[in-house]
Amino acid sequence: MNNLILTGRLTEDPKVEILEDGTSITTVTLAIPRNYKNSEGIYETDFIKCNIWKGMAEATKDYCHKGDIIGVRGRIQSKVIKDENGNDKEIQVNVAEKITFITTRGQPKKDMER
Repeated sequence: MNNLILTGRLTEDPKVEILEDGTSITTVTLAIPRNYKNSEGIYETDFIKCNIWKGMAEATKDYCHKGDIIGVRGRIQSKVIKDENGNDKEIQVNVAEKITFITTRGQPKKDMER
């Protein structure tokens, strides 16, 4: 089973890119604080990128801003890309399948599914 569940704050306003085939995509970064302190007594934060596609990408751009809290349910997808030297490199991409707008500058909570 490949399930990803994240809740965090957007680190910047979402921007939508339109691919050659007309598909919309936005890549957002969520700031997610850890629930424990490190050895120095500080809560560390993880910054996790997620790809949001099609109508969910457009809605995220329209309703969300830097600092808003969103929830992401999705999957981790492996793919092979070419690095700067032309070598194959395997990477993992977090792909959103459902977005929940938890706090969005006065807008009501909304769920978006693919």
